[in-house]
Amino acid sequence: MSVFRRAREAVRAEDLPLLAAVLLLPWLFGGVEIWVARSASLLLALAAAAALAREGFAGLGLDRDRAWLAPAALLGVLAALQLLPLPPPLLRAASPKTDEILRANFPGYPGEAPPDLIAAIESRALDRVPDARSFEAPAAAGALPRAKAAGRWDGWRPLSLHPDATVERLFWYGALLLAFLVVRARARESEAFRLHRGALFCLFVALALFGIAQRISWNGRMFWIGPAVESARPFGPYVNCVHFAGVMELAAPWLLGWAWSRTRRLGRGALRDPATLLAWAGAAGTAAAGIASESKAGAALIAAGVSIVVVFGMVRRGRRLAAAAAALAGWIAAGALLVETGMGGRAWSFLAESREGIGGYSRIEAWRSAVPMVADFPLAGVGMGAFRDVFPRYLRPGETGYWDRLHNDYLEVVIEGGIPAGVLVVLLAAGFSVRAVRGWRRARKGERTARLGLLVGLGALGLHAVVDFNHQIPANALLFVVTAALATRGGEAGEREPS
Repeated sequence: MSVFRRAREAVRAEDLPLLAAVLLLPWLFGGVEIWVARSASLLLALAAAAALAREGFAGLGLDRDRAWLAPAALLGVLAALQLLPLPPPLLRAASPKTDEILRANFPGYPGEAPPDLIAAIESRALDRVPDARSFEAPAAAGALPRAKAAGRWDGWRPLSLHPDATVERLFWYGALLLAFLVVRARARESEAFRLHRGALFCLFVALALFGIAQRISWNGRMFWIGPAVESARPFGPYVNCVHFAGVMELAAPWLLGWAWSRTRRLGRGALRDPATLLAWAGAAGTAAAGIASESKAGAALIAAGVSIVVVFGMVRRGRRLAAAAAALAGWIAAGALLVETGMGGRAWSFLAESREGIGGYSRIEAWRSAVPMVADFPLAGVGMGAFRDVFPRYLRPGETGYWDRLHNDYLEVVIEGGIPAGVLVVLLAAGFSVRAVRGWRRARKGERTARLGLLVGLGALGLHAVVDFNHQIPANALLFVVTAALATRGGEAGEREPS
């Protein structure tokens, strides 16, 4: 039976909208436009609805081994609670700092708003800049419209300091969770697992080819046609080269591990097998494209991921120490060569920008400024998606940069959702890790290197989140979630790895 025929027979109704979202989102600038993310959410919801209609809860994998997903559900509940309007006394008890901010910025809160809101707002503004009271306002052409003292200015308010952003985050998070559940359930079937894995491999290789072509012939415009985003560093179809490198971090170790596993299984026949040859070329291409993107962390994580797969998956146990030493020597040699490249220049600028050594680097300064936010919003957070609106209050004097992301996804989760959100993320990661490692151990001996590459790629992207925000880019978040769902195959309690 041909590969295409097997794939066609493996397709179910839920696969079509899900794969459409997965395969298209990276090409639409990573999904950073709000309409793109909303369209992807709709496709993922359709996929979940099709799975439910076909198999009920089994279509979402909720018929067994679902207790470990409770933290994921509770994260959604936590975001929903942040949107629930609360009476002022209860809000003050849950988050005193939120209450303080609301009192300072909403005239009349927590009581009734003043009848003339515009006058009240003007008075507060003049209180903050007393010198401005000496200036007389020019004569108005007509009377200003009077604002109504109802709606957003009075009454109960939610814990989130930016409810609209929290609503967007909640719906996107729900779509990602549905995608994970659908792929996890589908991965129980061997042909479905191969279908999704093959689609991801094709996407990775296509993105790598795009990036390499851009590196060779780019004219400074997105897709060689449209203008690039100001102050961004686009690469491939992504607005930022770091986020392109994040996909390659996920892809290169996995493709390498799969190519090696297939080569071991086929022996000499691998030289005549197109899939094996393409996998080797894809592993080399994704690694090269990721390094060509000139992302410092991306290049380091790709090199580390590939080295781990080589040392622990492709080298016999007795030779691993020598292989590790050789990999370290290769790292040093590559670092010496890259000093003269654009990425090397960026590494030097990293140090040059640090007036007080590495501790003065802008991201570290931002993290230092953000830590007090955890102390101010320990239980309820500032609201999912509200970081960018609250963070300017905490920037140190003299900082003028605009920080819409903290460049540390884990710390940002704790700031936006409070310490409970951080605990839930840790519990969810622990539950996933147990099942992913269990699936790797249960895999057939010839498939373990492929599974190792899969786990290393996920680990690389997860580690990158300490210094960047790949998981807040819709395309990368969806790729991470789908790949993680495939990694749980064979790792559920009481489940055996399918042959």
